[in-house]
Amino acid sequence: MAPRRALGRLPMQRLTIAGALVVAGCQPPVSDYANARAVCWVEVERWHPGRNADEAAPMISAECAEALGATIGLDWVSFGFTPERLQDSATGSFVLVGLLDLLADEQDSAQDVWNDPDLPQFVYEELIRAQVAPDAPRAELMFAMIRASLFVSEFADASPDHPNAAAYYDAQDHRGTFTPLMLSWRPDLSHFDAPAVAAGIIVHEAAHRIYGGHVPCSQDPEMDCDLSREGAYGVQLWTLAGWITRYGGDYTVSTCATVSEALYSRCSEQIDGEDKLEWAPCLVECP
Repeated sequence: MAPRRALGRLPMQRLTIAGALVVAGCQPPVSDYANARAVCWVEVERWHPGRNADEAAPMISAECAEALGATIGLDWVSFGFTPERLQDSATGSFVLVGLLDLLADEQDSAQDVWNDPDLPQFVYEELIRAQVAPDAPRAELMFAMIRASLFVSEFADASPDHPNAAAYYDAQDHRGTFTPLMLSWRPDLSHFDAPAVAAGIIVHEAAHRIYGGHVPCSQDPEMDCDLSREGAYGVQLWTLAGWITRYGGDYTVSTCATVSEALYSRCSEQIDGEDKLEWAPCLVECP
């Protein structure tokens, strides 16, 4: 494995993901990458990165939806839908198409992820300890982190503390809560909704277990920021930039523009430091 660029900090001494869960007495969701990949093999074979959310959601079978939801402990009741009727919850469907995007992302290996110089350092230290083979697909590595972070995933109309949040995280319960703001200003799935945006939000919430919370933005204390790429926003941006780099040529113009808009707005508004000007993921453009 190629050496990582030093960032001027001592390595964090932490348990492996599995070890941390045992010590905490917690149990991760019942489904994992291998189970979801086996159940959703048809959806993965038919998957295309250029599809929008409203095109992707109807292609997910009830069996695949159940397997995907089980990887993050999806609370179907709180979302108000079932695996057989995904159309009953636009927010829940968006979460599922985001999970499918992550599951089908097999272009790179785990080794490629570890070698990525733009991967935030603390996430690298987390992922390098995952019990995943170097030649395993990127998806297996990302699901190891997500499954260790999201034991329960539920729906709420809004965050009680942050009314503009698309999602929020409770570290004590390993719980992610998703709101309709995942869909921006639209109440339903549309051709403007890129599954990669949902994938970025899911990874963002999973990264809170590693980084904790945000800080008030210096320009607007009512908004949440991270001081650098080392935060949940940085991991979200790395995810979005990677999608454009790997699959941007397969996107429609509107889909890539949606991912690019999410990337640049977060870089400019929620990274409260020089990374917004110097970090490669913040400079990625659609083909």
